Amino acid sequence: MSAGQFVGRVGGIAAALGVGVAILNGSAIAAADNDAADVSSRGAASAGTSPSDSAPASRVASRKPFAAAAESAPSPTRGRVGPTTPDLTVSLPDLPSPSSLSGLGGGGSGPTALTVPAPAASVPAPSAAVPTSTSVTIPAPSAALPAATGPVALAVPPTYATTPPNPQATTTTPYGVLGDWMINKNGQVADWVGQRYCGSGSTAGNCTPETPGAKIMQEPINTIFVVKAPTLYQAEQNLNWAITISGFGSWPFSSIGYSGIVGTNSYKQFPRSGPLGLGLIGPLPFLKFQNGLIGSLLGIGPAYRDAPFWAANNHLRSFGGEPDGKGNFIFTASVSRENLDTTGGGLLPGHGFESYNVARQALVDKMVKASWISGASNQGLVAMNNAINPDDPKYTTGDADGLAQVIAIGSLLGGATVRTTPTIRVA
Repeated sequence: MSAGQFVGRVGGIAAALGVGVAILNGSAIAAADNDAADVSSRGAASAGTSPSDSAPASRVASRKPFAAAAESAPSPTRGRVGPTTPDLTVSLPDLPSPSSLSGLGGGGSGPTALTVPAPAASVPAPSAAVPTSTSVTIPAPSAALPAATGPVALAVPPTYATTPPNPQATTTTPYGVLGDWMINKNGQVADWVGQRYCGSGSTAGNCTPETPGAKIMQEPINTIFVVKAPTLYQAEQNLNWAITISGFGSWPFSSIGYSGIVGTNSYKQFPRSGPLGLGLIGPLPFLKFQNGLIGSLLGIGPAYRDAPFWAANNHLRSFGGEPDGKGNFIFTASVSRENLDTTGGGLLPGHGFESYNVARQALVDKMVKASWISGASNQGLVAMNNAINPDDPKYTTGDADGLAQVIAIGSLLGGATVRTTPTIRVA
């Protein structure tokens, strides 16, 4: 090896070592063009040099400086150095300067924060009238409203019955169409067996037809029974039991042959007389023995009373029952209080009229008192409009107010009726 070759090879090795150190340190890069530092190996190589001798001198590493953000690349960019080696420098697009991002909240180093603009001032703020709570405030009930204590009474103008009374007159009620009057065996409104009534107020009383101002007494329907039962016969049994157990037994020796209208039918009086005509046994099936032996011979029979017929008593006769389509049977009744009348002049004292309203109240009170065994309950009053105007010169209904007391009777096996809202008439 000549001295020139030795020097050239040493220079090439030194250059290679320098480039390697620079690559490892990341602080020096050999240029790819001809104006880079000459390592003297190019001129020292001769034509006779073997490829293995010249190869180390022909390879250099090339790296072009980047921005500080690119210095963390995992590996350097390599290329072959030579006159014909293309420039392998990677050109990155120009990024906007931080100052140009000032409108977006930038201007500093590092990631740029975007600031969302505040709502325009023209957007109206929520109105103060918009509720901020979904709760609803319910006003307290007015102190003027009365508390519900039972059936509600609705006051309506008084309506008097027309005169002369029509025995077929009816009134529509919550319990169906009901006849206004008890009808006698002659088909006329019952008139207290011809008894006359005189005077008014505290001076009212019984009198004879010859007495000046004497009026014909008319006997209105003033009670309604709503009986829970599967059949008519069972309803009759339930009604008879409830009335009797409340203190109104079936007593003989009263006038008979009465009837009343319930719905579209006319029903004969209840209780029935039975085989002997005394009414001392319960109702028999198939409507048998309406008058019985005594009734057929003498025309007298039983009525429900709370005292014997020879004393003052409250008494009634009932008519029905008409099914209401709700599992009940409807009966009506005329209830009145009578006293012992000795003014007739006959051999035996008779009965004189005393009151409708007193008797009606006595009946409901006694039946409700025995409700634990009678099954009866007070359902309030409904308007029948069958009271006669006190100023009528010929006819009267005494102290009757034209209302009917409704009494419900449950089934012996249980069951209740539906309460309806009564209508109370006021004078």
